[in-house]
Amino acid sequence: MAKQLSNKSLDILNTIFYQLDEDEYIRVVKRIKDNKTREPIFIPLFCKNVEEIKQKANQIYYSDYYYQLSTTSENDGTKESLKYRYELGFDFDLKDYLEVDKRILKDMCEFERDKFDELKQELLQNIYDALKDIGLYTHLIVDSGYGYHVHILIKKTSDFDKVEKVQQAIANEFIKRKLNVDLNALKSTQILRIAYTYNNTSIVTLDVKALSNRTKDENFHRKSIDYYYKKYNLGPIDAVAK
Repeated sequence: MAKQLSNKSLDILNTIFYQLDEDEYIRVVKRIKDNKTREPIFIPLFCKNVEEIKQKANQIYYSDYYYQLSTTSENDGTKESLKYRYELGFDFDLKDYLEVDKRILKDMCEFERDKFDELKQELLQNIYDALKDIGLYTHLIVDSGYGYHVHILIKKTSDFDKVEKVQQAIANEFIKRKLNVDLNALKSTQILRIAYTYNNTSIVTLDVKALSNRTKDENFHRKSIDYYYKKYNLGPIDAVAK
């Protein structure tokens, strides 16, 4: 059983957080279950770099691991503590796509796995079709277990207001195409699962894995948040944040 993050996980995190300052921390969240109540417990890990994540993250197979898309100050993950943002992220949950209760979906995964896999593949194809229709280039698509995460890497920025407006504008484009985006995952404090870990939120343990990774492409590059702000006609570019 995996005890530490794989090199694939660490490589993706290193690519995302490409330019950390001295006062920035990567906030990782470990989710475990209480031994008695079986209720979830969330443990924040504040790391100066990806190597420190490797040292602090353990028991990968039996835990759920997430990371905050914005870096933070030490020991705080609130909006007021945020430092910089390195990507846009969108969460597509199969339960939202099917408009069913989470429990129904987990039962389907356990007892009707072929049907579950078929519907997940249908959701994925619809995401690809929507991305093509919108004209949106993505750097990473991750199978989160019960859905998919879409990642668009951007140049480092502290303009969280623009990030939120751009994310909402892109989410609206998906919604127009009958794809329900998790609106709670559009916040500046957003967390997503670390690729190449595990989803342990039900009896069946599911792999969290990258399906499409363009960060190693020869023409890999990041656009600024201002590029997307202008693309979606969200207002004048009156200031360019780092």
